[in-house]
Amino acid sequence: MKPLGWTPQVPLVRPIQRDEAAIERWRVEVWPEVKKRVKQARRTLVFIDESGFYSPPGVVKTHAPRGATPVLQEWQTNDHLSVMGAVPPPGRIYSLVRQESLNGLHSVCCLCRCRVLDAASPVC
Repeated sequence: MKPLGWTPQVPLVRPIQRDEAAIERWRVEVWPEVKKRVKQARRTLVFIDESGFYSPPGVVKTHAPRGATPVLQEWQTNDHLSVMGAVPPPGRIYSLVRQESLNGLHSVCCLCRCRVLDAASPVC
């Protein structure tokens, strides 16, 4: 294959469900209406997302004598890191990092940190 100019490659993954026309319609029609309603209600629009990170061992292909597959001894744990990010206007970024799984109360805490909710509130 190499003489033909072919190389080993990892394919890009694209979702077949992606609808570019619907995305553009949302951006042009829906998004301005959302911003208008938020402003009229004198609210703050905040984008929040949460993600979990795990640290699996970094195992890559290697070379060894035929029939003698390398074996890596590892200490396996369920350790993870949960991170929540919030982006309120004017584009600041706030984060909340915990070593346990996040829940709804963590979302409230994150909103308190970015001063969207009153920090004196009983939920904060």
